Amino acid sequence: MALAQHSQWRAAAAGRAVGRAAAGRPLLVRCAAAPAPKGFGKAPAGPLKDGCPCGANKYYRDCCKPFHAGQVASKIEDTLRARFSAVVKKDVDYLMSTFHPEFSSVYFAGSAPGENWDKLRGEMQRTVENYEYGAFKILKVGEGDRPGEKYAQLQYSLLDKRTPDLDENGKKLKRVVIENGRFLQAEDGRWQLADYRLADVPAALVKTAELETKNLKAQAAAKKEAAAAEGA
Repeated sequence: MALAQHSQWRAAAAGRAVGRAAAGRPLLVRCAAAPAPKGFGKAPAGPLKDGCPCGANKYYRDCCKPFHAGQVASKIEDTLRARFSAVVKKDVDYLMSTFHPEFSSVYFAGSAPGENWDKLRGEMQRTVENYEYGAFKILKVGEGDRPGEKYAQLQYSLLDKRTPDLDENGKKLKRVVIENGRFLQAEDGRWQLADYRLADVPAALVKTAELETKNLKAQAAAKKEAAAAEGA
């Protein structure tokens, strides 16, 4: 959910090795589909008409929208959800406010002063336009090695709209992505992404996604048959 074109962990403070994915393609594990998010709290009777993209089973106006409008998310979990919703909503301005200066200084090292943020904005604009995100879940959050530092592990589905992977029937395939991020807290309390890496997706998770896809197809076929029978 950071930059879909990057796939190597880069720690700004430690100055570790920098790597880049092949141009225009994320280095992700292929799978059929991502499992539906469990969400938080009791699920509503049906899908919300204007539900928040973060999967919290709340209306967008009562969930991530206030943060997109300027309210500071002092809880790391709120920041994680708001960042994901901003990607789905294509709110690049909000996304830019959630990047720590360390992030751009490492990913765009060597750029003239100010250029790194312009390049980062361009990358994010291409990301929200070219990729479709869904099935967001927060897997875990942990304390960092110093005050004001936290680590978070996320899971979501990703579809490259330009050159999507296809199954044997020509259907578009989504990928399951697990992302590990390091966040630093700013003076005003907001959490900002300093660096990240993509983790390997467990084989069991891939299998679960494949089975869920088959179940969804079977349910859709059953509904279609039932509708046809009623109309006969």
